[in-house]
Amino acid sequence: MSIFGNASEAQLGVRDLGALLLQLARNPIEFMREPTSLSWRAIFTLQTSAAIVSSTAVALMEKSWLNFLIGVFVLPLLIIMIGAVFTLVIYYYFALFTSTYLDIRRLHALITIATLPYFLLHSFSGFLPPLDLVGFGLSAILCVVGLVEQFSLRRRLVFSFFIVSTVLFVGIWSIFHISTQ
Repeated sequence: MSIFGNASEAQLGVRDLGALLLQLARNPIEFMREPTSLSWRAIFTLQTSAAIVSSTAVALMEKSWLNFLIGVFVLPLLIIMIGAVFTLVIYYYFALFTSTYLDIRRLHALITIATLPYFLLHSFSGFLPPLDLVGFGLSAILCVVGLVEQFSLRRRLVFSFFIVSTVLFVGIWSIFHISTQ
């Protein structure tokens, strides 16, 4: 098996995303405990759709055509790149500190699914900007559950990684909102 997943493993495709999202909405913690094998196409479709829906909602609240165009054409590419970088950071973090080599596709699918609460709450951040922080916190919790349960990683190491990530996110978010006020 390569780091990019097992080719013979059954993968959920784009057509399965509706049922997958329904299961996630019913019980997100239990959903994250079980491995979800998404195809690369399904992962990128989910990321792109979440980015477009979220940014479109924010642009409509702000009544900004420029933000709408950026959200539809630029943000999906940025989200895919940021997701890939975050996946690689997590992959190499655990490879270096625990000598554990994770399946990249499963890891990227986990991160993509775990970030959905962030995108959902970001859609309403035009009304209440701290919803971004709540969304990031929920996404971090889902990532921790998924990494510990699906990959059998040490809880303490996963917690420390996400505490640092959360502090960095809150710092960057605060600086951005202070500078734009």
